[in-house]
Amino acid sequence: MIVSNYPPFLQDLLDSCPNAGEGVHAWLFKVARYLHRYHSADEICPILEARVAGCGRTVAPHEIVDAVRNSALCAWQSSGRTASERRAEWIASPTMRRVPVFDPELAIQTASRVPIDITPEWLKAHSPVPVNCPTGKFLTLLFGSHEKALIFSRYKSQGYLWPSEVSIERFSQIRWHDGAWFLCNPIDGQSHWNPRMLKESRRSEESITSFRFAVLECDQKPKEKWLPVWLKILVQLPLEIVSITDSAGKSAHALVRVSASSKAAWDAIKRSILRPLVALGVDDGALTAVRLSRLPGCYRGDHVQELLYLSPCADGTPIFEQKGAS
Repeated sequence: MIVSNYPPFLQDLLDSCPNAGEGVHAWLFKVARYLHRYHSADEICPILEARVAGCGRTVAPHEIVDAVRNSALCAWQSSGRTASERRAEWIASPTMRRVPVFDPELAIQTASRVPIDITPEWLKAHSPVPVNCPTGKFLTLLFGSHEKALIFSRYKSQGYLWPSEVSIERFSQIRWHDGAWFLCNPIDGQSHWNPRMLKESRRSEESITSFRFAVLECDQKPKEKWLPVWLKILVQLPLEIVSITDSAGKSAHALVRVSASSKAAWDAIKRSILRPLVALGVDDGALTAVRLSRLPGCYRGDHVQELLYLSPCADGTPIFEQKGAS
């Protein structure tokens, strides 16, 4: 067994591999992120193999190899400060950010690993499902015919309940001034008391029936520089990217399936897997379980919010590594 003088939090993490069905895959990715600081990729694999041996399921060798390789995109970098030093710094500056910050050099370096330009046309050509599907079909592929969703033409409204309150065919043909959105997770269609906003709402976490998706946005400016970088980063991510939608010229929003069992589980996935991507340009403010995302096939003024990529059966293989992609 390879050993090292790990910090206490990492040793605790290594000693707490979850049981089968409780997030072994996410745990592999999270631990590998930290181990990159202390070991080579070849050394990390046997460490993880030993730790998951008693998890209750067979972990395929490629699952570990993939976790080690993919986590290298956001490998942990220690600040070099002790806990007491970090605490003193926080007390002295309590508004200091506790989340990663955008690292332009890291984003460009990561994007450079893809040797070709990733354009909207490239994404459309490599989409597993044709992107010319109607908006109603898109929603059905995400939520199924038995679930309810909310769609919006005003961001701060209570939205329209789909499919019962709105004709999606008509809705998608209207030139909405600010565009159109949908709540990224299905809801029960009922109003519930939202204790955080002290009001009734049908678009709060109390209404959500499945914490299935997360939204990745990158709104770095200027768009002409950062959108091509963002698309190159997106196609490398080892996440279940179900769709990518152009926001009518300003950015591209990716819908990622996380399949969390609860809001608490969703938040844990955010902290361990999604939040590290902030360094690559992901908007941390958009990493919420109750998030509106651009609805493809609808208008934003005179421009269509185009669907660029659609993969309802995404399995976490990076888009650029899928068959025929490169």
